Amino acid sequence: GNLRNLEKLELDHNRLKHIPDSIGNLCSLRYLELSSNKLTELPETIGNLDNVKYLKLNNNNLISIPGSLGNISKLYELNLENNQLSTLPNGLIGLKRLPKLKGNCFSSVPPVLEDLYRKIRGRDPQNYFKSRIKD
Repeated sequence: GNLRNLEKLELDHNRLKHIPDSIGNLCSLRYLELSSNKLTELPETIGNLDNVKYLKLNNNNLISIPGSLGNISKLYELNLENNQLSTLPNGLIGLKRLPKLKGNCFSSVPPVLEDLYRKIRGRDPQNYFKSRIKD
């Protein structure tokens, strides 16, 4: 079916292991809830969701995320808490706010996060790391 006018999609707590590339075709989507599934990766096409303001990917098993997430210009909240991330792609420099990252596998602050923090300086990072962000 044609879901081009869909604005809200809640698929949390469904044990999903895969998101199809066609997710990027949901051009009217503003809110995407994919938390508490079993996702380990996301398709690059997720970065095509230009109108998404809230993207909730927390409580999955993500080991990486696509840099294309930084292309979502209207993104207000990106929740990546409680995954298996140990690094972040440089493409995230396009974000306007810091993602929520508590409960991941970072051993130090990812370089792109330092750059993003400098870009939007003054915002509370809301993240816990073993090292501190340098001014």
